[in-house]
Amino acid sequence: MFNTKRTKSQKKQEYDTWIERPAAIFLFDETEGVIQEAKHLNIPVIALVSATSKTLDVDYPIPANNYLTSSHIYFLEKLLTLHNKFL
Repeated sequence: MFNTKRTKSQKKQEYDTWIERPAAIFLFDETEGVIQEAKHLNIPVIALVSATSKTLDVDYPIPANNYLTSSHIYFLEKLLTLHNKFL
């Protein structure tokens, strides 16, 4: 069985071996652990948030119905369009 618990220094060493950190991350829901990890690494967080969202740590919240698959598809299509246009 794998040991999934790592010390802070082990995690930092893993992060330091990354070639390049992402400029930002995009979330379809407010996963608190992912948001906290991104904050720790100074990576901006863009997320779809519902009106009842309690997560205030998202840098760029996008109000949307983040429970519907059609919302996810809509925003993913927009992101891919922007990616293809500018990169």
